[in-house]
Amino acid sequence: MHRSTDRPTLRRRLIAFGALLALAVTTGVTATSASAASSSVYFGVGSKSIATPGDGGRVLYVSTTGADQYTYEVSWGKKTVNRYECLRLKSTDRATCPPASSGAPLRTIQAGVRSAQPGDVIVVRGGTYSEAVGWGAVAATKSLPIVLQSHPKERVDVRGTLSLELASYWTVRGFHFLYNSKIQTGQAIVYLQGGTGWTFTNNEVAGSTGVANVMVLPGTRTGSVAARKAAGPHDYKIALNCIRDNRGDDTHGMDHNIYVMAGIYSSGGFIERNLLAGAPRGSQIKAAGPYQSASSDSPHGLTISRNTMLGGASGVTVGLAAQYVRINQNLVANPAGSQQWDGGVKIWELQRQDLTSVKQNLFAGYKAPVYGASSALVTSGNVSSGTIAYEGSIANCTAKAKDLRVRSTYGQLSGL
Repeated sequence: MHRSTDRPTLRRRLIAFGALLALAVTTGVTATSASAASSSVYFGVGSKSIATPGDGGRVLYVSTTGADQYTYEVSWGKKTVNRYECLRLKSTDRATCPPASSGAPLRTIQAGVRSAQPGDVIVVRGGTYSEAVGWGAVAATKSLPIVLQSHPKERVDVRGTLSLELASYWTVRGFHFLYNSKIQTGQAIVYLQGGTGWTFTNNEVAGSTGVANVMVLPGTRTGSVAARKAAGPHDYKIALNCIRDNRGDDTHGMDHNIYVMAGIYSSGGFIERNLLAGAPRGSQIKAAGPYQSASSDSPHGLTISRNTMLGGASGVTVGLAAQYVRINQNLVANPAGSQQWDGGVKIWELQRQDLTSVKQNLFAGYKAPVYGASSALVTSGNVSSGTIAYEGSIANCTAKAKDLRVRSTYGQLSGL
């Protein structure tokens, strides 16, 4: 771990909440009544409806009462096959390959993932699934995406991991990804590696004992520049999730909720309108490579906007070779720990501070709203205060600032 001993250079004086709106007006941040919230934005963990398949696509059902294998009669007796092997080929022979319908679902989410082809929608019925999900996923296309979703109004717990590699144009929606010591043996619960145009939304990820709950990685670390650029990730989104309670016990500064190591050939990343809570030994979001010799894992082109962050040692850490990182209108509040090496935003050995901007955020309770920065860092319109009160529950993914003026101006619910 690398620690800076520089004194914080961008402390802000405390501002009473009664003055927040006046300051917001002068800095160009518009406060909006919660009653004006758009009905098109869904903040829950779950799915509101079943996505429509693309042209030629199917709806593939998964249920705890389903079956991943199928046995049928042949001339010499009976034959048992793995259903995904014919489903991924889109076989239409119902005698040997019955569709994964609501009446004859698959048993595991992983079987659904391995069955899916561009244009398909995988619908997972309520229940608990203890498995490692994601390996063998095929890339989709912009015109024929793949959706992996929970069934509307049904809770789906995945007590295991999700690992998607080069899963372009996938959407993952509506799951509770929860730590399982028998399955999670690596650094995170959710791994999203490379790919273009993917979305991770309306999920809960909680309880990792590794360095992250969610980790974003380069598509490849080897090969030509062209190959590394092609592998991504590009145009990706992590939005409207509840990502909480990293329980790692590594050295201070090591255990995060979201760890973005997307690489210097990545672009177009968005982390927006998430509830991030409980990272007492790290950051809610870290955007950097892990150490100097792996600085090429640092992301390029990342926007971190309108997130609510509660109870982290730091809010956002930006470091090493990260470039074009924009941190806007977040609520970063109620820090954990002594804050000796932490801040609402922490700048860690960042090579190009002039290519990171920190604008119009509220830092509540931090001794150093921005820690370790030089005058090159682009800042404007940030506000500091004491700690804030919140209502709802972190454990239930409903926590929000109690003060209406605060939550309508900063964080997950702002501007709606």
